[in-house]
Amino acid sequence: MKKILLIIATILLFASCTKNYNDASVMYFIKGLGEPYTVMYLNESGKTITENINPMGNSDTLWTYNFTEKQGDLVYLYVKYKDVDPAMSTFKVMIKVDDKMFKYADSYDKVQVANGDTSFVIRRSGTVPF
Repeated sequence: MKKILLIIATILLFASCTKNYNDASVMYFIKGLGEPYTVMYLNESGKTITENINPMGNSDTLWTYNFTEKQGDLVYLYVKYKDVDPAMSTFKVMIKVDDKMFKYADSYDKVQVANGDTSFVIRRSGTVPF
């Protein structure tokens, strides 16, 4: 009898620990990069997508990608950009979750030099909060 009660208690404990994960609205947002850049991101299927963005001057500097994700899922945004004068760049790279700022950058994380070419890198990632 004690074993049956122990088994039932264990089953109830595990059943009560099951969590329902809610959907969250995710937005990747890049603003202020007027020169061509590469953006890499995780989409709603968990696939890594790479796009080359060619803004048509300073008036066309906004890029966004919106999708729905579950709490606890990964989000990832990577930007590689070449700039003549990086000190003059004023840009914003964001990941928003449910219209709230989740990850943010307004400066470069890293400078890469390859074959005499200088690129600036911004990388933001995390898991959708609960």
